[in-house]
Amino acid sequence: VDFLNVTFDPVYSQGASFDLQPLDVNGPASFVAGQNTVGLTHLGANGANAGMNTNYTFRVYLSSNDNIDATDTLLSTQFYGWNYGPVSSVVVNMGGVTIPANTPPGNYYLGVIYDNATDVNTVNNDSDGWDALPISVLSADLVATALAGPSVTNPGQSFDVSNTVHNNGNAATGLFRVGLYLSPDNICTGADTLIGNRVLSLGGSGTSAGGRGGGQSGWFDHSDERA
Repeated sequence: VDFLNVTFDPVYSQGASFDLQPLDVNGPASFVAGQNTVGLTHLGANGANAGMNTNYTFRVYLSSNDNIDATDTLLSTQFYGWNYGPVSSVVVNMGGVTIPANTPPGNYYLGVIYDNATDVNTVNNDSDGWDALPISVLSADLVATALAGPSVTNPGQSFDVSNTVHNNGNAATGLFRVGLYLSPDNICTGADTLIGNRVLSLGGSGTSAGGRGGGQSGWFDHSDERA
């Protein structure tokens, strides 16, 4: 029934053609950009007097608002099979999705849109409003904030270099390597000569300061660091 203005709508009736819509998207409250996240579900609801037994295609989108549409960021295309009876529903266990790694941290929504070929009524094939899942996107953002060492040294001579790395993001990084490179110019790339490194991890907004000594045979660790 439709309930409006403290009265039941007496003219409402269920349709005679199969009418599937995605409701009540559920899952984790936060997602780390670039990582696959599982545990999503939605309610596939048939509100019509007709049933359907076939395979169904739906797509998962990331949106900046709770009005999910096909112009939002497509995360995944998924399928499932089910025999829907008249006026019935099923909880659909969805596959994992990955938020793009370059997604800025912030608040977003996840929603589902069924293919228009699923049923005859295409206006309710998306999960909007309270049926969209509000989420927080977490992301790591590493930056080297300090680097210091001698201005002059000789081949084969050991020397110390201090460096500081900061995570501007709100997600933990996992283990990563900080590489120190020798370059003939002031633009260092991975094509230059790697002469030292240290391995660490950083939490959200974490900072790590460390140093390395080097010489003719390469660089060595002063300490193992975790943050």
